[in-house]
Amino acid sequence: MVPAVIAMIGFPLLLQRAAIGVEMRGVAENALLAAQRGINIHTINALSWAAATVMASAGSMIATLPAPLKPVSMSDSDTDRICSTPMLFFCSSGNTRWRSG
Repeated sequence: MVPAVIAMIGFPLLLQRAAIGVEMRGVAENALLAAQRGINIHTINALSWAAATVMASAGSMIATLPAPLKPVSMSDSDTDRICSTPMLFFCSSGNTRWRSG
């Protein structure tokens, strides 16, 4: 939770204040001009994708925080109904399943 909040607050500050943020904005605006100015656009693109991954992970951590997991017992009829669908990963031995909420 704490790393997610730090990422959500720190990333916009990084883009506004740090040199890497200025380079990212330059590559997004005009990649050819940024490359001519000596910015490695491939590195900036890779860092942009890595930052997007971190932000998506942080967002998912924050979004799923209030959803605890608890065991749920299912009857045989529920298991038969689920196992008749194409989702074969639900069809395992035992009748305890996990769900959120």
